[in-house]
Amino acid sequence: MGRTEQSSENSNLKRRRHQSGQVTSGSRYPDPIPPPSIGSPNSLVGQATWFDFKGNVAAVATTYAHFLPVYNFPVSPEPRDYYKGIVEEPGHVASTEVLSDRNNLISSVSALVVVAKEMVEFGDDCPSTNALETWRDSFVLPRLLRFNMGWIEELFKGLEERRASRKLVW
Repeated sequence: MGRTEQSSENSNLKRRRHQSGQVTSGSRYPDPIPPPSIGSPNSLVGQATWFDFKGNVAAVATTYAHFLPVYNFPVSPEPRDYYKGIVEEPGHVASTEVLSDRNNLISSVSALVVVAKEMVEFGDDCPSTNALETWRDSFVLPRLLRFNMGWIEELFKGLEERRASRKLVW
């Protein structure tokens, strides 16, 4: 290959690299670059956004067929936007540290998110003692499963404090 042809080929190779935006080691074959995690919230940086599920895939597919993915975790359509907000701040609720069965993780997260949404929608009203006990009881299984619970415990603590302060006023 002549000097002019080689120079032209190098120029074309550089131009292709520049247009693709890839950074390579200089070899003829570009280094593999992992795809950027577009749209991942800061709470998921450095964390897996998928779950290593075990269990019967067919049963999950039929039972949770109407669920929608939120950062690769299936969530019921009703609290989907609420769960998306949770994931974008403290991160995913579920943890596969103790249990990785699909059905149990999905149903446990669903139950907890429904309770959390109910607590938020309660607004400025003073929750009854029965409501507080019911909500507290719903935390038992997720705690045992080592779910990400700090966010909901803070929410619950605020409701308990509101109840206690209003009780003093009455």
